[in-house]
Amino acid sequence: MNLESCRFLCALPPLGHLPSLKLLGLRKLPSVRHVDGESFGGFPSLEELEVRWVDQWVEWTEPAAAPMFPGCLKKLRLECCQLLRQFPRFPHLPALQELNISMPGSYILALPGCPQALASLKTLKIEYCDHSCVLSAHEFKSLQHLELIKCQGLRLADSIQCFSNLRSARVEGCPQLLALAATAASEGGPLVGHDVDERKQQQPLSHLRTDHSLMSGDYFSTIGKLPGLRSLWFSDMPGITHFSDEQELWFQQLTSLERLSVVDCTSLRRLPSSLCALPSMTMLLLSGLRNLQSLPEHALPPKLQELRIRNCAEDMLDRVSKDGADWPKVAHIPYIQVLHTANLVGHIKGETIVVQNI
Repeated sequence: MNLESCRFLCALPPLGHLPSLKLLGLRKLPSVRHVDGESFGGFPSLEELEVRWVDQWVEWTEPAAAPMFPGCLKKLRLECCQLLRQFPRFPHLPALQELNISMPGSYILALPGCPQALASLKTLKIEYCDHSCVLSAHEFKSLQHLELIKCQGLRLADSIQCFSNLRSARVEGCPQLLALAATAASEGGPLVGHDVDERKQQQPLSHLRTDHSLMSGDYFSTIGKLPGLRSLWFSDMPGITHFSDEQELWFQQLTSLERLSVVDCTSLRRLPSSLCALPSMTMLLLSGLRNLQSLPEHALPPKLQELRIRNCAEDMLDRVSKDGADWPKVAHIPYIQVLHTANLVGHIKGETIVVQNI
């Protein structure tokens, strides 16, 4: 059942009394402000609930006769419900596997106190959240996929390596995320939990996309070893011109890394010199590095198959062309693509292809 774009609908029909209803979508209902859980119903069989752009919704009371969502809800999406103060039965959703929250109301403040729901989650996405909220990675015992985007007040009580089953993560625009972990590290205290070293070695994280939220300052040192990382994308590191010795060592430990993307780091002048030590890397993307002075002093990874350079320094094409300053570093790469504004240049097995006005 889907209810959508009903502009003048104020009272929701008793959909929660339908005994076999499994999927429900409520979208663009600007006149809904209060929902009586008794008349709306308890949804005995509901498995997926999507609520989007019900932006005047303030209150949703729970039915007194029977519990709402009695152990069946698996997927929950709440988007643009900024006024909603409370989500019924939030702490008691033991079957919840996927939670997607965007532009939330104050109901999100109850999330840290929901151990049953957090323990069963496999996918969590939170975006555009301005509320101050502290989560513990140790509570997410089953989480495999994580996205945190533009969450100004969101913080972790521990660190990213404490997600014991995390496989992919995207963390961008979360400047306070690791503030607590970085403070503990600077004071010489341990992270939350007693098996951090063991977790670091067993961390299954294979895909990471992030920006300065994880990759700069004191936060960087709290990431920990990621020996299973195969794909790394990082962007938007303002003021960073080069990598510290500590960061260089961290890159050397990425022995499983296959794909590296460095994007929109406009101040960056030098890439990690330790890239040559990465035995598994096959693809390198450099995009928006306007101040990049040259490729690493040492050779690029020996197994590199693709080098893609987009909108970097204007003389990058000359550098990687034959007889260019960086040609000895890239001559072994089968495919090289240089794209700057309207020009695309490809080098495939020694042959150069130029395509204009792409």
